[in-house]
Amino acid sequence: MYENQIKNAILDACRQAGGQCAFAKQRGLSQSWISDYISGHKQIRNMSIQTLYKFFPNLILVFPGTEPPPATPLEELERRVAALDTLINEKVKSSLNAALKTMADAQEITESVHETVIGADTGIVTTQDEIDGCNIIKAIATELIAPERVVMRDARSYCAILFDDNNRKPLVRLFFNNPAKLAVVFFDGLQEEKVFIEKVSDIYSHKDRILATLKKYSDGEKNQ
Repeated sequence: MYENQIKNAILDACRQAGGQCAFAKQRGLSQSWISDYISGHKQIRNMSIQTLYKFFPNLILVFPGTEPPPATPLEELERRVAALDTLINEKVKSSLNAALKTMADAQEITESVHETVIGADTGIVTTQDEIDGCNIIKAIATELIAPERVVMRDARSYCAILFDDNNRKPLVRLFFNNPAKLAVVFFDGLQEEKVFIEKVSDIYSHKDRILATLKKYSDGEKNQ
């Protein structure tokens, strides 16, 4: 079995050197000598250890019942550096994932605190128009989901209508602080779009956009 291994090793060495001639020059051997061992004219089983070392000067022989020689300081250093690289890569990846999750959670908490501080003088006043707008959106949403999954979260500048009370899943934003200039922001496209309306009931004319946003969020849940 070892004869085939040595023969294959010689063939690989010749290929890496660029041929038998180049390998022979590298090792200070006769090309015909190499060819004889490859062709079988010379038996590898009869090859002396001295000849074997001429083919493979860096060869380390370990005989049964003996321990392999200890690694050199350079080999040990290389092994430790490789292990350290692997450990560092794993730590960096783990830390990065944790940092990204922390940032996302912090953003959601910050938005929630800014928009829903309870018991403080926030200056937030929920108008009847905002309540009516939320009820219209709930009525539209019942075609796809239960109405309780539509949640209103009022803020100073706008009133957010959310899917599952999730800041990352806004259905619309109602800008109803100025009754003379009502506007609704929709999220059915790649970017949000603000649309001005004349009266609250005009939200019904944008039913398809609201349902498209709901479907986008629902499909995203199915794919998770």
